[in-house]
Amino acid sequence: MFVINKWIPRFAGAMFEGLFDENADDFKSQKSKSSSAGSSVCRPRSLKSEGETGLVGITNQGATCYLNSLIQTLLFTPELRDAVFQLKQAELGKRNEQQSRRIPLELQMLFANMLLVDKSAVSTTDLTDSFGWQNREEVSQHDVQELNRILFSALEQSLVGLSDSDLLDNLYKGTIVNQICCKECGNISEREENFLDLTVAIAGFSDLGDSLTNSYLYSEMLSGKNQYKCSKCDKLVDAEKGSKLRELPPVLTFCLLRLGFDYQRMERKKETSNFVFPHQISMAPFMDKISSKCTDYELFSVIVHRGGAYGGHYHAVIKDIDNLGHWSTPAHKQQGSNKVQTKEKDERLHFDHPNDLLMYLLASSPNAMTTEEISQRMLHETGVSWNKKYKKRYGTITKFIRDKPELFSYDESTRRVSSKSQNVAPVSAEDAAVPEPEKDVNQEEALQETQPNEEKTEEHWFSFDDQRVRPTHKGDIERYYGGKECAYMLYYRQKSLLRPAEASGNPKHLVPQHILSEIEETNSTLRHQREVEEAKQHTVMMKIYMPTKYTFRDSFILAKSGHHFHELEFDNRKTVNELIVAIHSQLPGEDTTGVDLQLYTVKPIDNVLHLLNNLSEDEAQCSAKVASVSLPGVMGFILVSKSAIEKHGVFSGADNEPFKITFSYGELNKVMHLPKSTKMPELCTYALEATGTAPPIYLYTVRKHGKLVELEIFEDQPISEALANDSIVNVGNEPITETLPCDKITFSLEVHVQEIRVQYSMIAHLKDTVSSFVLEILKKLREDHDIPERINLRLRPNNGSTFGPPLFYDRLIKDLHLPDRSILCVEEGKPVKSSQMSIFYNLDNGKVHDVVCVCTQTIESCIQQMVANSAPITNAHSPYHLMTLNWIDEPQDVIYNIDQSLAKVKIKHGDRLALVEGKPPPKDPITINIEYYNDLAQMPCNASYEQWLVNSIENITLQEQSGCVSNSNASIWSATVGSDITIGELKALFQSSCNVSVESVDYLRLRSCNGRNPGLIYRCDNKSLRAYKVRGPVANMMMEILPNSDQLREDEVILSLREKSMSTNRYGGAVTMSWDISGGATARQLQTQIALKIGCETSSLHLALYEPEKFDWKPIRYKQPSSQGDRKRGKRKTKMGRAKFT
Repeated sequence: MFVINKWIPRFAGAMFEGLFDENADDFKSQKSKSSSAGSSVCRPRSLKSEGETGLVGITNQGATCYLNSLIQTLLFTPELRDAVFQLKQAELGKRNEQQSRRIPLELQMLFANMLLVDKSAVSTTDLTDSFGWQNREEVSQHDVQELNRILFSALEQSLVGLSDSDLLDNLYKGTIVNQICCKECGNISEREENFLDLTVAIAGFSDLGDSLTNSYLYSEMLSGKNQYKCSKCDKLVDAEKGSKLRELPPVLTFCLLRLGFDYQRMERKKETSNFVFPHQISMAPFMDKISSKCTDYELFSVIVHRGGAYGGHYHAVIKDIDNLGHWSTPAHKQQGSNKVQTKEKDERLHFDHPNDLLMYLLASSPNAMTTEEISQRMLHETGVSWNKKYKKRYGTITKFIRDKPELFSYDESTRRVSSKSQNVAPVSAEDAAVPEPEKDVNQEEALQETQPNEEKTEEHWFSFDDQRVRPTHKGDIERYYGGKECAYMLYYRQKSLLRPAEASGNPKHLVPQHILSEIEETNSTLRHQREVEEAKQHTVMMKIYMPTKYTFRDSFILAKSGHHFHELEFDNRKTVNELIVAIHSQLPGEDTTGVDLQLYTVKPIDNVLHLLNNLSEDEAQCSAKVASVSLPGVMGFILVSKSAIEKHGVFSGADNEPFKITFSYGELNKVMHLPKSTKMPELCTYALEATGTAPPIYLYTVRKHGKLVELEIFEDQPISEALANDSIVNVGNEPITETLPCDKITFSLEVHVQEIRVQYSMIAHLKDTVSSFVLEILKKLREDHDIPERINLRLRPNNGSTFGPPLFYDRLIKDLHLPDRSILCVEEGKPVKSSQMSIFYNLDNGKVHDVVCVCTQTIESCIQQMVANSAPITNAHSPYHLMTLNWIDEPQDVIYNIDQSLAKVKIKHGDRLALVEGKPPPKDPITINIEYYNDLAQMPCNASYEQWLVNSIENITLQEQSGCVSNSNASIWSATVGSDITIGELKALFQSSCNVSVESVDYLRLRSCNGRNPGLIYRCDNKSLRAYKVRGPVANMMMEILPNSDQLREDEVILSLREKSMSTNRYGGAVTMSWDISGGATARQLQTQIALKIGCETSSLHLALYEPEKFDWKPIRYKQPSSQGDRKRGKRKTKMGRAKFT
């Protein structure tokens, strides 16, 4: 244990454990290291696109925005950056050396990566690893001021003994002098204090000058009961107490005290009041004497906190002093010219009531105005919109005008407003109140901001918000004066600090050569990774269709038996000519050497291969890149003869995509493909050709509710506007006087039978059964393909991303209530009756199987049927259980009631389950993580803790390689059990699994784990985890191996005692003590028992209880009642039986 300076917060012990001891073994982080430069491929820092700054952000490890904001501020502090780079490698050592000074090394490397690595964001993982973070501190929110102090202290400790050990003191260290002046003799008593930052009060102050004046100009009078004893007068006298600044650092840091405590609500609060701070400030008035050093400072960084007192987010606004980034006018400044122009602040009008405002606006216009015009005119004249100023109280502007019919006339149709008041003189601009500019009464002479001449170049400010870096404007800092998103820390530099000319725009300034070499290697690796990644992104899978598998029909290219293509991986950055060469080499057996072969992009539509663009039409297209000439999402190509295209009049282009029409005339159904640009009168000509009938003809189509209605023929209307693709057009020779129900329905079929992958469109009669329709499909397949005689087919509806359950083959098609042109999947499988259900189940190999069951069948028999159906993949001698699946098809819940029926457990037709090998897990699973625990009293004084722990558990076979040793325990065993398991059974399971050499489980003591400390002892072996209220999903416990049998009674308490030596202020070894509380458990009795145990007088013994949550000792108070009244109140004495000793 080590002592940290008094200003270090309590969380520092956990957040930066081992931070001040760089040679400690705790610095060896157990998690995998990822370089600050990173090995992942990310976006490079680029200046090509608008808004890119060329500066690097920092990735957030979880909740490290406070660290990222501080690191960016330190990087853009030029003097600190130069000093870090000037640290000598010979003194620091190397990063992979055990004795190296890791914190300055990692900070040096991080700064270099942020300046030079070709990435848009870097990681702080290596730096936080050097802090010794091991308890997921990166996901916990902390205060940036506390981090600033801790980091500086740790860095200062790391530089001890180096030539630049005073690096931080030279830049940030200042001195405050506290003075007490005697009013009688004038004697002044002084005490100096050093500071790295100044904490500034905000509550009750309007600006930084007010707060500094209150702290360093005003003094406190010590009088009356608060008199001061003067060493010179040797008596109590009236005195004046105050503080002054004696020495100022080059970099002055202010922390604004925004976090406080509300004693009325008894909760933390954040001060969000407006607090102004200047860009330039003179600190001379606050000095105790005139200083020869520069006292004028200018602002260069603001760390902003957005959120409340219990959490939030940090980001930084920083000035780029050395012009390392590319600054451009912020986007919101560029867009300002597009907004409604408003008057200057001093010229804006102010009205007490909206009536006067509207009367003035309407009187200033010769015509009636719309509500939109009134709103824009109001914004121009007053600088504020109606919604922002009046909506909350009066409603919308339209509602307000409607509610005032005596004053305004509102036309609902034109939305124009005019004034009804003719006798009332309108309010003039001169009569309107113009607010006078407020005078800054709090302006102090010390805070008068120097008014420089107009700068020729604008200061370059950037906003750093984790990975996002964007330019901002100097004036935008005023937004952070107050509110929920307000300034938290301010950083100023002395104006006398000058930068060398070679540092301007040079990120390599003073960077050590060995770091430059390492970063160049990193950038080279990143460039190679990006080239590989870009090649992957531009490599697309193209489909090269086989010309011999297609034929020409209806001026389109139709597939003979499904679409056939070769897949070709190709870089779309290459040219069309290179693609043609690749196609020649990738299509063996195909004639691709014709003279007039042309390369077309194609799009498969149903069984039609539609031509889109001719890429070989001219030399310019052949030399163009494939990505620039092919349509988005189209990666299908075909080499086809140009003469054949012209001979058959093949349609091409997006406007001539095929439109499938089925002409139905009696029992005749003729399918034709027409260009979707075909006009409706031409449809009649195609109908005559398809049906072979004589005019006149009438065309009908199916509309809603399955009714036939006559098509209206318009001269210039394309068929794509009148019909849907794959429509049925019924042809008749006589008009229909009334709408008739249609007894047919069209299905789009996707065939997945054996190796056949084709698509069909077939018409089915609504009165047919599913089985008869399947026979028609089978007949159609046998015409085009070689189908076995005995094969079972079934239909499943395609719901887009998934398939529905199989259709019952004994149902009528009309009873299925499927919409017209539904998509059905044709697959092999056992047909399902309406009295059955088909259940799909996943196996461990990922393959999906199905089984047909009866609704009354039990879960157990269903599992047996699934195992037999999936043989030989499944093992008939192994147990199996079923689990439900979640929405991403992952096993979720176990089905335990195997003796119940499928219907009872609500398993429906078409449900998907998971068949898992092995016994089902416990019903209420709890993952028990057991750590080995041994009292420190058994540890030899001359042995290291790691060696002692290894010796203590040498007989235990570890199930997993344990991580780093922390405190007095190490994780050795983990198992998932049910909540009904008893303590004795859990001990026996631990003993058998870990091969612990003890006579019985009585030699094992199981106890709860409170963080890293032992907690409640589980005494009774017959009690279950549920009885001890151990709840999941994870429970941490500790197992102690005892030298003797553990037979604790219910009234017996185990205590761990440690004696503190008052002379050396150290704690001795731990002593275990058993305390019988059956006769009482007061503090006085505990004192007596402990005195007998360690052999000392009761009067000289003082006890304290250790509180692990506070890392502190709480004294145990005991008092003997001295009167009868006190004895009556003796029931309120401390009852040690309830204390957390076990």
